[in-house]
Amino acid sequence: MANNFLISYDLRGPNRDYKPVFTAIHSLGTAVHMELSMYYLSSNLDLNAVGNAIWGSMQAQDRLVIADTKANNALMFGLSEPVKDQIKQLWSQ
Repeated sequence: MANNFLISYDLRGPNRDYKPVFTAIHSLGTAVHMELSMYYLSSNLDLNAVGNAIWGSMQAQDRLVIADTKANNALMFGLSEPVKDQIKQLWSQ
């Protein structure tokens, strides 16, 4: 059974090409481009595989959040530790 992911990303800096991110997401399963910087993805891959594949198409200053809605879990790349800590605290309430 496929996993359900919500993916949000922010490419930071001028003149960034979003195509590598789009290509990475679409290569992982069935993807629906919901908003400018948000996708729904149905994939047989797990959260870490999806996160690492997409993050690999991005740069260090970018931001990426992937929520696995079935497992009630998330990965965050490029966010500050205080922001990640606040989200983790609120998530578990």
